[in-house]
Amino acid sequence: MIFLTERKIIKLSSLNMFKMKSEHFVKLLIFDLLRCLRKERAVLFELNKKCTGDSIYWIQEDYSFICAYLESYITANLNAFSGHFKPKGTVFILLSYNEPFILSIIPIMNALIAGNRVILKPSTGVIDFVKTIWQASRIIEKYDLSLQILSNYNLNDTEEYIKKSQAVYFFGSHSNAKNGVILCAKNFVEFSPAVKTDVFNVV
Repeated sequence: MIFLTERKIIKLSSLNMFKMKSEHFVKLLIFDLLRCLRKERAVLFELNKKCTGDSIYWIQEDYSFICAYLESYITANLNAFSGHFKPKGTVFILLSYNEPFILSIIPIMNALIAGNRVILKPSTGVIDFVKTIWQASRIIEKYDLSLQILSNYNLNDTEEYIKKSQAVYFFGSHSNAKNGVILCAKNFVEFSPAVKTDVFNVV
């Protein structure tokens, strides 16, 4: 027998408000993301180098990869695999500073396309990079995206954001993953990518 708390019932019923974006919407969004990447290429390369210390070669590799990834969406028939995009509701994404071209776009874009509301906590070193792509470009405003970027963030607030979410998407260190898994298990929130909870003694 499954017992649902009042908070859990509210979470489940709130999923009716979330719906996957249309193919037309997605392709327009991706055109603008590509335009932003090309227009702000020099700025983004400099921000990438500043936060990761990567060489221009590896930054170019990541840049080329993300452009190809976005272009593949434009030629794809999104309706053919729309069944794989299931909105969860509110998704809390925590991002580390490494590979900003990839991490600042792929998990955020896919969560938004699926119809989720996204609360994003980027690491301090990558905040300017993320804001250049999503805020300075005015993409959030133009497409009325449900994306909240946390700048002033206290680690003590983590559990409060988890309580407001249906899923947590995490990129970061093992020690932070441990804390995330424990808090998600405590609050019955999905944690991705999957981690063996027995490693952390989570009941």
